[in-house]
Amino acid sequence: LHEVEMAVGLYREVLDSDPEAINARIALETQIESHPDDRMLVVDVLEPLYRDAENWASLVQMLEIRVSASEDAAAQVGLLHEIASLRETYLGDSPDAFDALARALVVDPAHGRTLEELYRISEAVGMWSDLVGVFSGQAEVASEAEMAAGFHIRIAAIHEEQLGDVEAATSHYIRALESNPEHRGAIDNLERIYESSQDWNALVDVLLRKEPLVSDDERRELLYRAATIREDMIE
Repeated sequence: LHEVEMAVGLYREVLDSDPEAINARIALETQIESHPDDRMLVVDVLEPLYRDAENWASLVQMLEIRVSASEDAAAQVGLLHEIASLRETYLGDSPDAFDALARALVVDPAHGRTLEELYRISEAVGMWSDLVGVFSGQAEVASEAEMAAGFHIRIAAIHEEQLGDVEAATSHYIRALESNPEHRGAIDNLERIYESSQDWNALVDVLLRKEPLVSDDERRELLYRAATIREDMIE
């Protein structure tokens, strides 16, 4: 470690006096590969140089090293957001920006800004199917039932509103209910879909599922509606 520190220190002095000293930069980049345990010493030198030089691709590489070295979730999310911004704004690579944000969501599945940015990029470049894939992965590994239900609701909405696939949307609203049997959003959306598609048996089932969750007045109305559908619509 002492020898690596000395070498990095010498290269830092060279670059402080001449930031364009390409041989010193190359030598430092080589240190990252040859001494991976000491890579942060090199990153501390090269990152500000790449920022000043607006060398965005190389800066992204330095930030990626910081992500891999960090054990702090908030720091990882912040770095991945910066990487996404650099990739989208300066490197013109929206899919790679999306990928960085998807990785940030793995670190913190409830991070509001990450979700907002994923939606924004999906809208901008038509990556709705990719977003479904990201949310599906999170729904499968969610540690809490409410979070899993929330991701299934998001997936269902994308299928219905962006991809025009009502069948897939229905499937995910049902899966949301499997995660949280009292999820009003899933129940209300299934009620709407079943009524629109005239799936009367399914509609009665969802109305009866909703019945314990509403007020007495609403309960009477629901039960009357369910009875009427059974009498008039179901043979």
